[in-house]
Amino acid sequence: MEGTQWKNDKTKKANTLPCVTVDFINSKTYIDNHSHLKEIQMKENISEILHHLIHEYKIKTKNLILNSGISIPISHIRLLKFINNTEHCTASSITRTLSLDKSQVARSLKDLEREGYITKHRHPDNHRSQLLELTENGAILIRDLIQLNQKTTEKMTNELTEQEIKDFIHIAEIMTRNLSSHNLY
Repeated sequence: MEGTQWKNDKTKKANTLPCVTVDFINSKTYIDNHSHLKEIQMKENISEILHHLIHEYKIKTKNLILNSGISIPISHIRLLKFINNTEHCTASSITRTLSLDKSQVARSLKDLEREGYITKHRHPDNHRSQLLELTENGAILIRDLIQLNQKTTEKMTNELTEQEIKDFIHIAEIMTRNLSSHNLY
């Protein structure tokens, strides 16, 4: 009886992967699931490659900065760059835009002011807020850091075409927007 049932059942299914069944007559299910597994592996590779890229970039940048004689924490550099690029910069705008802890930003700004890289001025429109500006020393430091950053970027993009760099920037911006959305899951 079972033999007859087997011959008449054109969609006999067998487990080939956990929770995945395959149609022996039409292998489309297997191909779809196999493609899905490859897609998962590819996405895991993206995560690993991005992690490795970020790690290498940070190490190379940090070593270049240390070897140049600049002794300032990387976190402070990020704030200096933001202040340099932001008109009417405030501690609140740094916290909000860079998604940093308010107390961490306050401590870093205090260090930068003590070292003579920034000044604080009362905000003309909001007396509870202070505008942050680079001092002459801060502007010189930023200029030097930009030059060092350019060296790291040149090394990183050495064998890439202009189009590949544009494509990378475009893809990285999309990924950043995807992760920045408040509805991750």
